[in-house]
Amino acid sequence: MNALPLRAAQSAWNTALAGTGAIVQMPFDLMREQYAQAVRNGLVERSLLAAGRFERDVATLERMTLGPLARSR
Repeated sequence: MNALPLRAAQSAWNTALAGTGAIVQMPFDLMREQYAQAVRNGLVERSLLAAGRFERDVATLERMTLGPLARSR
């Protein structure tokens, strides 16, 4: 069986999703930015553990929501 059509289809899929990915990931980037601003303004404690938990939760939500469009971390 020839793998060329499969590679071509995968390449076309990756090209089609390249522009879409940034748009659908934007709400998650905004959540991260809002958290960073809250820390800078003193509304949330400055803690590596809290920041790690927040990032883990946002990344999980992103993977559950976007599926294959989510970033790999």
